[in-house]
Amino acid sequence: MALIFGILSIFCCAIIFGPLAIVKGNESNSSVGKAGKILGIIGLCLWALGIFLNGLNILIP
Repeated sequence: MALIFGILSIFCCAIIFGPLAIVKGNESNSSVGKAGKILGIIGLCLWALGIFLNGLNILIP
């Protein structure tokens, strides 16, 4: 389940699926769970970077 949430966090709704992937990845002891956790972290980082860059674009036209 963590892998699915991780993949979804990269393509859509990272603010929702990213934390879910991280929590499910922590609950799992398998490598698939760890991969989902990593994808969730990457999805959240990309989301935060997009918000930051969008904010810069608004402040500095």
